[in-house]
Amino acid sequence: MIFPSGSTFGEAKDIVFSEQTKKVNLFFRTCSCESFHILITHCLFLHIWRGVAFEEVCWQHFTQMLKALEIGGVKTTVSAWAVKGDDGHTGTQIDLLIMRADNVVNLCEMKFASTPYMIDKDEAGRLQVRIDSLKQTLSAKQTVHLTMVTTFGTAYGKHSGIVQRQVMMDDLFAQ
Repeated sequence: MIFPSGSTFGEAKDIVFSEQTKKVNLFFRTCSCESFHILITHCLFLHIWRGVAFEEVCWQHFTQMLKALEIGGVKTTVSAWAVKGDDGHTGTQIDLLIMRADNVVNLCEMKFASTPYMIDKDEAGRLQVRIDSLKQTLSAKQTVHLTMVTTFGTAYGKHSGIVQRQVMMDDLFAQ
């Protein structure tokens, strides 16, 4: 997360999110006590911080994620992925990609929620845009599996069928 020097959260423009919690900690160490109090009580900030912290936990436990997906024996590479938007196209960002030797690509969307994560119509649309953007860069032999990585799973609903696989927080800490 990058905040302009001397700004509070409400004044920040061009915020860039990263899975590196160290950057969040650096911000906390450099802001004034008054700014910190304003930030910590701001619900949006807490929502963002929880999401960033959960993403960091996921990244630190990606080997357990591979085990939960039952692909521990498949050669894989992991990365994040983003495409900057312009006038003609919407930009997109993918939390974690697992590129597999068996030509399957797990597009992992990480979501922190206090209950099973519900995918509504708008969220399903955003997820489909990410899938379509990624497919444009892959070979015809590769297939994309939308994989939700959530605290308590994905809730069954009208739009949950878009998800092929899921990993829950408990899976990240399994031995």
